[in-house]
Amino acid sequence: MSLNSIIETKDGFPTLFSKQFNQTYHSINGAHAESMHVFIKNGLEWYLEHNSISENRIISIFEMGFGTGLNCYLSAKYAQENNITISYSTIEKYPINSLHIEKISNKINDSTLFLAMHQSAWKSQIQLNPFFNLKKINEDIMDYIFKTPIDIIFYDAFSPNSQPDLWSESLFEKLYESLNYKGILTTYCAKGQVKRNFKKVGFEVLSLPGPIGKREMTLCIKK
Repeated sequence: MSLNSIIETKDGFPTLFSKQFNQTYHSINGAHAESMHVFIKNGLEWYLEHNSISENRIISIFEMGFGTGLNCYLSAKYAQENNITISYSTIEKYPINSLHIEKISNKINDSTLFLAMHQSAWKSQIQLNPFFNLKKINEDIMDYIFKTPIDIIFYDAFSPNSQPDLWSESLFEKLYESLNYKGILTTYCAKGQVKRNFKKVGFEVLSLPGPIGKREMTLCIKK
């Protein structure tokens, strides 16, 4: 029996409701809008605008919480449309099932890309398009060991109320150490204690306007 059910958000994009964590994977105010605002506009684009990137530079992104794959899909589309080379790795402890993947793909413009992303083997690096490589990791992030430095972290775990361990100072210290100098971490969460934990491990923490329906989001910079 699946622990998830599909719901449609206000911008027409589907998401999942997790019965296990009693939360949706994306904002009900708009799954696509939230991902674009938090992870593309105030993640990938912010990093590119605030750093000098050479023509042949590969941007490394690590995503905590692959989920429905929407953040990965949007990043792959962005890479190809903007001629930016991205190496993308994502960790997910609870992969969604194939039935939900197929149903969500029916609402996605480039369903071929979306399905290729989901159907790729775990722990294998594949090329989704000429500008985007993907590696999916089916592990618990608490046990994961970073082997190469990261430029950008998309932090998309369920909320601190549902998964408090994933918003702890000890885990944030591990993420901080994984980042390159001037690397960033972006997340939808703007809870006070979470921001204090980010600051304790050394991040410069910026509170930015949030996506539709949310007052703030958080961007952290490794200085």
